[in-house]
Amino acid sequence: METNNKDRIINEFIRLTNQENFSKIHISNICNNLNINRKLFYYYFDDKYELLKFIYLRDLQNTFPVSQNVQVTWPNNARKMLTILKNKNRFYQHCLNNDNSLWEKIFTDHMQRHFSTLFIDLNTDKSQVDLNFYARFYANGWTGLIKNWLLKGCPTNESDLINQFYDLIGFTKNYLTNLPTTRLLGNEN
Repeated sequence: METNNKDRIINEFIRLTNQENFSKIHISNICNNLNINRKLFYYYFDDKYELLKFIYLRDLQNTFPVSQNVQVTWPNNARKMLTILKNKNRFYQHCLNNDNSLWEKIFTDHMQRHFSTLFIDLNTDKSQVDLNFYARFYANGWTGLIKNWLLKGCPTNESDLINQFYDLIGFTKNYLTNLPTTRLLGNEN
């Protein structure tokens, strides 16, 4: 019964958020619609932001898990993730501008782990500091790209978006393996 109640709360929240902006959804709406006590909501979630975080993380982890072989899994996992996001586009549109950047933080962190693994898989001789920078850079770029894609109603085909980004990863692989080892500017203390 516990899982059922938790799922009911999640599903009702998604249903409501498909109809209204996240900022207009209140815990009382969910509880009244489900005919449950507020204590039951708080048994599972501290507030609506924690509920939203749970949904964001679940969507990411179910479709785009961090794996050891990112080069192989990237295209299929990215397609699964983009399909889920596109299918839930209205929900995401109603949340992204009202969630205090929660999605961006979660998505960027998740994607940074992916890119870190990817750059390690590419076997470059770059330092961990450089690889972390590249991963952070690409994660922020991918996050912005996907957020804009969602807010504009997913105008670009998922496969085209994935292929363009995957081509960029290939370009980066070639760039990293041919990058000079000297720096333009020295470290200044």
